[in-house]
Amino acid sequence: MDRASDYGSEGWGFESLQVHKTSRYNERFFCFMSGSKGYRRALTHYKMEKNDNLHYKRITETIPIVKIRLRSDALDRTGKGVIQLELYRHHKKMTFSAGIKVEPKDWNEVTMRVRKSHPRHEDYNLILDGALAKLTNVFIKYRLQDKGLTYELIKDEYERPNTGFNYLEWLGIEIESRRGEVTDSTIEQFNAHRMKLMEFKKTVSFAELSEDLFANFNKHMKVKLKNESNTRWNTLKTHRTFINIAKRKGIVTFNPLDRMPVKRAQTDRVFLDNNEVKLLLDLYHKKTLTDTYQTVLRHFLFSCYTGLRVSDLERIKMEDIVHNLLIVTAKKTRNSSGATARIPLVPGALEMIADETGTRTKGVIFKLFSEPRMRTYIKLIVAHAKISKKITWNSGRHTFATNFLKATNNLAALQKLLGHSSISMSMVYAHIMTEDLEREMDIFAKI
Repeated sequence: MDRASDYGSEGWGFESLQVHKTSRYNERFFCFMSGSKGYRRALTHYKMEKNDNLHYKRITETIPIVKIRLRSDALDRTGKGVIQLELYRHHKKMTFSAGIKVEPKDWNEVTMRVRKSHPRHEDYNLILDGALAKLTNVFIKYRLQDKGLTYELIKDEYERPNTGFNYLEWLGIEIESRRGEVTDSTIEQFNAHRMKLMEFKKTVSFAELSEDLFANFNKHMKVKLKNESNTRWNTLKTHRTFINIAKRKGIVTFNPLDRMPVKRAQTDRVFLDNNEVKLLLDLYHKKTLTDTYQTVLRHFLFSCYTGLRVSDLERIKMEDIVHNLLIVTAKKTRNSSGATARIPLVPGALEMIADETGTRTKGVIFKLFSEPRMRTYIKLIVAHAKISKKITWNSGRHTFATNFLKATNNLAALQKLLGHSSISMSMVYAHIMTEDLEREMDIFAKI
């Protein structure tokens, strides 16, 4: 048995930190002896070669002495104080609650344990053992990964000790941290992609992230879930994005999805022509739909007249309209391009606003249903109008872009109306101009 370090008897933290060799597996275990009780708990273990002693010492030397204290100076109404773990790092005191309260008479300052006089002393002392092990594991884990620790990071790891190893749990936290930065629909999509992987494999550690895992996951989506190529591509794209975030944070060293197992397929943007838009407008004017369907149709028609996404449709206010000109900065791109669109409101769009707001002159214009409900309702409405196309909510934006381009052939103007930061983003609709030119050339050829 080698003595790697000796922190002395001051404080309960590490009175005897030793390395136990197991020659059969060539492993060494970090263990600690807990005061006079002689409890021994394995903190962690890892494989080491015989010439790794220097690396081992460098790890253990960074683990601070941890003391366990009773906050006898801040007792509650029942006369109990919180037991907390204390350590000093860079001359700054750090405290971590053990989640236990006892009276001062039940606390032993010397052994830093709950006295036997307390009816639950065994349970409480085991909790303290576990709390110390969790905190120590944080330092060992980050030292092994050669990463620095801040107080906030130590506290976060202590309170959620598995998040550093469980990819899916970490992913959930990362997704939630982006709320407000991206649209609610994007957060919803991220969570759906996370849940899809969780349904395939309940727990996934960072160590399990591999090309084989995602290849099997892709096969699962294709065979069992019957997902189309683009659905699978979007799901894997989300995981690739967040694994890259983990890579930048130093949690992993490579991204197994750098080579995507599936490619995105080119799909046609489904839109309604002017005659089909008129069918929906006629249906709206008949007022034979339920109030819910009538409202959803009104919102969809406004999208057809303006090209707004749902994320912008739910944000625009009456104050954004100046002389029948709607001024809006797209939420989806406000953190990147920040492009502002100025959209002239045609009579159809003004009609939808008037029906929605009545006499209101301020505040948010449209009160939308949830996106899943809107997607479902618009499909039913379109089918009711005897339109056979597979319409999605984005079809409203595609309808505006396509019909505007057919009428004007002005791609630069379309770019401004859609709020695209570059003309290349609007080029996806350029095929409309090509189709018109081909028809005109056919006419010319018959002369």
